[in-house]
Amino acid sequence: MATSQSSKYLRTYAEPETRNLPSDLGLDHSFDYGVSLPLRGESPTEITQRLSSLQELVTQQNKRLLLVAVINGARDSQPDYHQANQDLVSFLRAQSPSWKDSFLVQHRSPHMTVLWVDRAIHQPFQSKQGVGLARKIGCDLLCRFHSENKLLSPWLFTTDADATLPPDYFEMPEALATAFHFSYRHDHSGFEGSEALILYEIHLRYYFLGLLWARSPYAYPTIGSCLAIRVESYEKVRGFQDRQAGEDFHLLNKLRKLGPIGYRKSLPITLRGRFSQRVPFGTGQSTIEIHNQLLHQIPYTLYSPASFSFLKSLLSQITDSLLQDTDLGRKQFKDYWNDLAASQPNLFSCLKDLQVPEIIDAAFLTRTKPAQRLRHFHTSFDALKTLRLVHLIEERCFPRLVWKEALQKAPFFGLDEMIHEPIKTLERLQYLEETALGGSLVEDSYF
Repeated sequence: MATSQSSKYLRTYAEPETRNLPSDLGLDHSFDYGVSLPLRGESPTEITQRLSSLQELVTQQNKRLLLVAVINGARDSQPDYHQANQDLVSFLRAQSPSWKDSFLVQHRSPHMTVLWVDRAIHQPFQSKQGVGLARKIGCDLLCRFHSENKLLSPWLFTTDADATLPPDYFEMPEALATAFHFSYRHDHSGFEGSEALILYEIHLRYYFLGLLWARSPYAYPTIGSCLAIRVESYEKVRGFQDRQAGEDFHLLNKLRKLGPIGYRKSLPITLRGRFSQRVPFGTGQSTIEIHNQLLHQIPYTLYSPASFSFLKSLLSQITDSLLQDTDLGRKQFKDYWNDLAASQPNLFSCLKDLQVPEIIDAAFLTRTKPAQRLRHFHTSFDALKTLRLVHLIEERCFPRLVWKEALQKAPFFGLDEMIHEPIKTLERLQYLEETALGGSLVEDSYF
C-alpha cells in the first residue's frame, strides 16, 4: 500500500510516464529488484550483452528483476547517437511489434522483465533534456511499482550501458543510508584514450580524498552508474533533476542532507573506457579533453593541495565557533573573519562571494543549540558550494599544479617517493580511498 509521501510524490513530482503507463502491459506480478537504465546511442549488440549479464545475475539468485530501459535522445542529437537510437528501436520492434505508445514490455525469462521506454524516436526529448530526465523516468516508474507493492526492494538501482556489474550487486547491507555508492574501476584495456581516462580517475579519487582529509561531510564519489538509492529518500528529495549532466552530484547533495551516504563494499563495478559526448561534461567529455591535451603535450593538472588545506582549516574554525556559546562563538568567528581579511584578502573574497558570513549569522540567529547551528551551516554550505569554493580558490589564490607535483605535495596522499606511472598512482589512490571508507562515507555527526 502506498504511503502518503509516495502518493504525493507520484501525483505531484513524478514524470508523466508513471501516469501514462498502460495497464495492460502484463506487469501484474511482483519483482525483487528494480534497475533504471538510461540509454543513448547504444548498439543493439551492446545492449543485448548487458541484458544477458543482468539476467544471469538474478537467475543465479533465483530472483525477479524489472529493468526500466529509457532510450533517450532529442531530434537534434548527434547524428551517430540518433542513428543508434533508431537502430535499437527498430531492432526491438522487429522482436516485439506490440508497442503501446512509448512502452514495450519484454519478458526475457522467468527472472527478468524489461520495460522499454522510447523517449528518442516516438516521443523524443527536448534539446536541453538528457540523462537526468532519463534516470528520473526510470526511477519514477520503479517508485510507482514500489507503491503498488510490485517492487519488493526498498532500493532503486541505477546504472549505465558501459557498466559491468559484480555478482553480489543486489546484496544490499542493512544500514540507515539514504543511498549507497558502489566501488568502481574503469577498464582501460584496449582503449585509445587509456592514459587520459586513468588521469581523469586520478582526479576523481584525488578530489574525494581531499574532501575526506578536510573533514567535509560531502566527501563521497558521485558516479550515477554506481548508485543504489532508498525509495523513501528519493521521493523526499523529489528525485533526479532534469539535467544534461551532473544529475548524480546534485541528487547525492540533497540526499546527504537527509542522512549518510553509504559505501557498498562489493566487488567493483567495471566501467568500460570510451570516448563519449552523450553528456556535456563528465567522464566521457573529460577523457576526450585530456586525451587532446596529451596529444598536444600539455601536462594534466589537479587542484592545488593548498585548496584542501584551506578548506580543512576553514571547516575546523567554523565548527569550533558554532559549537561555542552564542556570544563567544560570534566573537570567535568575527576575529577569524577579520584576520583573514587582513592576511589573505583573496581567500577572504572567495568566502565573501559564497556568503559564508551570512550563513554563519543565520545559524546563530535561527538555531539555539550548537549541533543545530552546525547542521544549518553544512546544509547551506553544501557539496555545490564546496566545489565552487575550490574553483574560486583555484582562480584567485592557488593555481592548479601538474598532477605529479600535486600528489607529491598532498598531505592526504602519503607518498614516500614519486610514482611516475599513472596506473601505479591510480592503484595507490584506489587503495587509499577504499581503505578509508567504512560503512558510511563520512561521519554523520555533522547532521
